[in-house]
Amino acid sequence: MKTRNLLILVLWLPLIISCKSSDDPAPGNPIMKYVVTSDRTDTITSASFKDWITILGDNFVDVKSIHVNDVEITLKDSYITKNEITFQIPEVTPKVINNLITLQTSNGVTTLPFIVNVPKPIVVPDRTASWLFDDPANLLKADIGQDLETGWRENVSPRVTHIPGPSDMTGFTSINGPSIPTNNKAVTVDKWHFLVANHGISPNGGGTRVNEYTLMIDFRVPALGAFYTFLQTNPADTDDGDIFINKSGAIGSGATGYSTSGVTANTWQRLVVSVKLGDKGWIKYYLDGKLVLDDEDMSKFQIDNSRYSLAPKIILFGDDDGDDAAIDVAEVAMWNVALTEAQIGKLETTMNLR
Repeated sequence: MKTRNLLILVLWLPLIISCKSSDDPAPGNPIMKYVVTSDRTDTITSASFKDWITILGDNFVDVKSIHVNDVEITLKDSYITKNEITFQIPEVTPKVINNLITLQTSNGVTTLPFIVNVPKPIVVPDRTASWLFDDPANLLKADIGQDLETGWRENVSPRVTHIPGPSDMTGFTSINGPSIPTNNKAVTVDKWHFLVANHGISPNGGGTRVNEYTLMIDFRVPALGAFYTFLQTNPADTDDGDIFINKSGAIGSGATGYSTSGVTANTWQRLVVSVKLGDKGWIKYYLDGKLVLDDEDMSKFQIDNSRYSLAPKIILFGDDDGDDAAIDVAEVAMWNVALTEAQIGKLETTMNLR
């Protein structure tokens, strides 16, 4: 009987050994040797947000926590074996930067020097001018800068331009704006009417006029099939406008070309135009935060360019020969710098609710 029991024990022993996992806890503290890229092609000592990295070492069992600086790694999203750990650097700015990976297991804590390249915070400069149209009793009131003026053109030939326009505000109607913020208001600017803005930006960019600026407009058009005008840089309004929506809904002009994607009718949208004239500059159009047109050939847009540099006053929503159908406007803002794509992406938006 004893012999039979011994035989059963001998037969079961290999099975017990074979079922033991190679990742079962091993004695001793965890050891982090070095870090490699997730494809193991290079040894690295630093990484950036969203990069995948792999730590090579030993005793990576029963992991309790992993921190990069003071940012905790989500273990369920990590791949962990006895000898390696793979995870993605979180897109989280640490409060405390110690340039360490800290690993804690049930057997101890260890650290490894490692640098995460934390990007500098994106700072959007203050606006130079802003008009919100939230006061139905004073649609021309400035939130920042100087109040607007009005203008109009006669709808007969010759089309004489009148600046400033009628004091009774004919052609400008207060309406409800986008639903954020609450009680947001806007203005409808009728065809043949326009706004005149003293933007308050001093000459910059190395010239005698304004050569660097950003213009933001929250707008809505009732339908496509007509031309709409955003900007006329000639304060006398004696020539063509400079930024349009064409009949297909594309944004731009003959000088810069038109965007490949366009405006949606009866929808509040945001246009941001960033202008930096000169050889190393740009004229870029963003619609709802997305770059839709980038004029890369700046040879024709030099400092003090007669079309896209600014005089002290500009015309909004007006054109000399009637390419300015009625448009709804919830906000206009200007900066005295050409905002970058990252800065434009940081602008608060009211466009998420239609």
